Amino acid sequence: MLPKTVKGRARLLYEAILLQKQLMLEKGYRGGEPTATVVAAEQQNLRVIFRWMVVLLSLLAAIGCLGFGTVILTRALENTRDTKVSLYNNAVQKWSISTQLAPLEVFLSLGNSTFKLNPSTSPDELHDPITEDLQNYNPLKLTYAGPLFPQVKWDQEQGQLLQTLKIHILAANNETESEIEVKDLIFYDTVWFERTNPKTCLYQRKGYWNSRLARCEKYQQTKKICFAILFDAQSQRWKLAQNDHNGRIGCFGTGENRRAEDFVWIPGVSQGFGSGGPPAGILDFSGLTTMIRYSDDPFLVASKLSEGTLTFGPTKTDDLVRAATFFGLSVVLSLPSIGLCILSCQEREEEYERGSGKVFGDADMQNNTFNAWLGRFWIRLQQIISASPKVSDDFDGL
Repeated sequence: MLPKTVKGRARLLYEAILLQKQLMLEKGYRGGEPTATVVAAEQQNLRVIFRWMVVLLSLLAAIGCLGFGTVILTRALENTRDTKVSLYNNAVQKWSISTQLAPLEVFLSLGNSTFKLNPSTSPDELHDPITEDLQNYNPLKLTYAGPLFPQVKWDQEQGQLLQTLKIHILAANNETESEIEVKDLIFYDTVWFERTNPKTCLYQRKGYWNSRLARCEKYQQTKKICFAILFDAQSQRWKLAQNDHNGRIGCFGTGENRRAEDFVWIPGVSQGFGSGGPPAGILDFSGLTTMIRYSDDPFLVASKLSEGTLTFGPTKTDDLVRAATFFGLSVVLSLPSIGLCILSCQEREEEYERGSGKVFGDADMQNNTFNAWLGRFWIRLQQIISASPKVSDDFDGL
């Protein structure tokens, strides 16, 4: 029962305070700053957390290495490089047997101006560092260097310049003449971005903010024009190479959607926060190059096979070496996690054996030297991971 008097209640409260203080003293609390025991316990916990994080990160890294190794091994087994190189070398052999552009005379006409393309044998360089398995060939294309029209300024209203170009192809015997009309050929264009503001336009897109249209813009100009042509045996005429969607195939880009124009970015009239505009003055097309290639040109075949990178990838041997390296790294990085799993299973078995009354003597352990060494190794690993007091304090700064 509680005392009825005030004095009795006060005494009871005082005794409760003394008891609480004694319990706190037993737990190491002295008031003010934490005691050495508390600090050591906190550092111990931090070391345990840190080392378990290392184990988990090593496990994740091992899984990543295993995934990369599997992908590379699959590529090595498929041997994609040999397939691409074989197709490329076949194109080189066909090209060497029949060079079909040599007897052609090609003219370009744009408006009232006409330009003749001249044969060029300048080498076409691939980006593949491995050239031992690639056959050489003598390149041939028809080129014209220079502007195709008089001086032109940027149209701020349209934002682009589209022209119709005509290609006249005359055979050497003057018996076959072909005319190809190329519509909507881009000579300069405006690229604009959605979901932008003046800040993201300037610092992320590196663009120009058109305050009149309230959008972010960048400007590009055609540097090169290149067409792929082929001879149609049915109509006995030359025509542009087309993809499955009846779109013309150029020399730039990847896949079947290779475009005829190769662009370069050009600066606008000004660039600032919330300000900008298209280029002013006369555009310089003096460096424009126009080119005609045969559709089976080995350079175009290489561009198609490599998806525009002009490299056929690593060899099968290189892929096997990389895959073995990643597999080895995955094994090394997974050792801490494997060790913890083995220790956990061993502890459960020992607890079960003790509960069943089974005892193993030291002689059984000594009979198997490998098991003894493995046991000592994993026990040491467990001490490191659990940050036991026997381990040197390498992480005292945590």
